[in-house]
Parts: sequence; structure tokens; C-alpha cells
Amino acid sequence: MRKTKIICTLGPATEKTQALRQLIQKGTDVFRLNMSHATHEWVREIVPRIRRLAQAAGRPVYLDLEHEILCKAAEIAGLETDNPAEALRHALLPTLHPRADGIGLFGNNTYTGSTRISGGTNVVAGTNASTSVEVFGSSAASVLSLQGANGSYLSATTIQALSGGTFQIDNNAALGGPGSFNITVPAAQNNNRVADNVQLQLRDGGFTYRGLSNTAGSETIGSLSVLGGNNVINLFAVGTGSATVTVAGDLTMVPRSTLSVQA
Repeated sequence: MRKTKIICTLGPATEKTQALRQLIQKGTDVFRLNMSHATHEWVREIVPRIRRLAQAAGRPVYLDLEHEILCKAAEIAGLETDNPAEALRHALLPTLHPRADGIGLFGNNTYTGSTRISGGTNVVAGTNASTSVEVFGSSAASVLSLQGANGSYLSATTIQALSGGTFQIDNNAALGGPGSFNITVPAAQNNNRVADNVQLQLRDGGFTYRGLSNTAGSETIGSLSVLGGNNVINLFAVGTGSATVTVAGDLTMVPRSTLSVQA
């Protein structure tokens, strides 16, 4: 087991999405935020982005704000208090260290209403009849992951990932095994987890697709709508496999929104 921890201080050369992804994949354990010339808005944007990339890579990554930097950030944020560092620490704590554990939906679900996920890492390994799905991050990272042989939302006409939420299709993830308290859900490739006409909507959200190792993986969605903010799509092929997501209909983006597609 590696005992040495790798700490990376973020700056202009390392804050880009591709650079962050490479640092996480190479083993970075802690990102230190350099607030010397930064703004509070920069912190609010980059923290959820780091957490989405860490979730996609399957690695725990921590963030560090030193006491003196917290004081400056609190001043930038306009927090009126005798202890600005502590005030900012409490303001950012839900974002830096999410407490929600998430849920596991392992059986088949016939509920036809809306499904709303608002925190933690959540796993769906059975079929679901919900007609709409919303993954809402808010102050805590929120991930909804479809995996196993049957994890799917084929009845959903709309899937939303909002405010730091990530909708994930992970064919390479497995649960359970010796020494685990989880039920056993082997990794499996399923190329039809969502309806071909589903509308995927992102607003400061993310969508991640990972194929099964050494297998050709694909998924088709009806349309992609970017409703605002900074959004990320990650496509991961494992080993000699491939990962393909086809948008059968329109891609639309509102003004001043961004979409980063990484493969």
C-alpha cells in the first residue's frame, strides 16, 4: 500500500480539466487551492469540477485551503465575521467534504414517478420505470450510477444533471465480493440503459460513460441540452475496449454556457 501522499497546488498551469484529469489518474491525493490571485467564484467553479473528475476516476481526492488563504477568500466573499477563516471553512465544508452516503437500488422498481437524487454516490443495478430523473448536487457532490447487467432507466424521457450532479453509466463497476458487506453485482456491458429518445439536460452538471474492460461499449440518447454553467462529459474506454455515446437528435446550448467533452 502506498503511504506517501501527493499534494498538488493548483494554478493557471494545472487548473484545466485535462491537466486535472491527468493529475488525478497519476495519483494526486490532495489539491491545494492557490488563492493568492483567485476569486471566490473560481473556488465555487473548480471544487465541483475536481470532485466530478475524481468520481469519474474512482479515486478519493481531498482539497486543502490553508488558514491564511481562507482569510483572504472570506474577505473576497464578503463574509462579515470576527473569524473570516472559520466562516469560509463552514461555508465550503459541504462542498469540500460531502457527508451524504447515497443509496443503492438493486432490485427492479415499478415506480413511474420522478426520481430525484440530491447527494452522495448512488447505485442503480436494477430496472426502473421512473419517467424522469434528476441528479442535483447543490453543496454536496451527487452521483447516480447505472451499473451491473440491469441498471437502467428505459422509461425516463428526461434525465437532468444539475448544480454539481453527475449522471453516470458505468459498465466496468462491480460491487460486493469477499470481505464486502455489499450484495454482489458483477460488472457487465449493457448497451441499452436509457431510451434512445431520452433528453439529457445539463446545467453545471456532468455525464460520464465507461465501457466494460476490453469490450465495445455504446449508448444512444435522443438529444443533449446544455441549460447553463460549466458542464463536463467524460467517455472512458478500459483496456482494448471502446466507449461511444451517440446523440441521435439535437445538441443545444444556451448563451454563455460551456461544454467540455473528454475521451
